[in-house]
Amino acid sequence: MSLGVGVVGGGYALEITRLLNGHPHVMSSDFWPALLIAGFGSIGSIPITRRLPHDAGDEIARPTLSEVVSH
Repeated sequence: MSLGVGVVGGGYALEITRLLNGHPHVMSSDFWPALLIAGFGSIGSIPITRRLPHDAGDEIARPTLSEVVSH
C-alpha cells in the first residue's frame, strides 16, 4: 500500500509542478519533485515490508512444479 501511495503522490506532484511552472505539457524539469515523493514513499514502505515473514509471497512468486502441473 505504501508503494502505491508513493506512486500516486508522485503523480500528483508531477501535475502540480507542471501547473506551477505554467507548462502546457509535462517537461523534464517537472519530474524531480515527483521522483522525490515516489522515492520517499518507497523508503516509507521498508518498515512495513520488513515485518513480513521471510517467505511471504513465495507461493505466488515461485510455485513448485507440482503446483504448476496441478493447475
